[in-house]
Amino acid sequence: MARISLGLLLALAFACVANAATLLGFPDKVVDGATFSLCEGRACKMVRLCGVDAPKPGDANAEQARTELLTILGGNMVKCISVGGGTPCDGLQSATMQDMIVAQCMIGSKDIAERMVTEGHDCDLVKSSGGHYSNGNQEKACPQ
Repeated sequence: MARISLGLLLALAFACVANAATLLGFPDKVVDGATFSLCEGRACKMVRLCGVDAPKPGDANAEQARTELLTILGGNMVKCISVGGGTPCDGLQSATMQDMIVAQCMIGSKDIAERMVTEGHDCDLVKSSGGHYSNGNQEKACPQ
């Protein structure tokens, strides 16, 4: 009986991970410090970094945050795992937002959102990341 239960649990866990989208491609357009398009061949999708917020276009420091994200992305290959696939935002944030995929994105092993928060361009949305990006540092958390 225990083997059947363990097998069922493993199958369910695999099904949950299999349903989460993993995107691998090159960045195209950067909208703000947390939003960009990612292209897999000719197919491009809008991606929003999970667990962080960036200044909105027109706000103070918005262009600086957008420029920094553009610099970080450069021409690098980016891997994005949508919420639900093992991100800090699983269970805290939706996998989509206004036709965008909400995801944790990496260049190699470096988390892009973590770098944006560490460098002070974005803030940690604690309710969406569980405090993952600020590690309890209130100065890096978004105002409530």
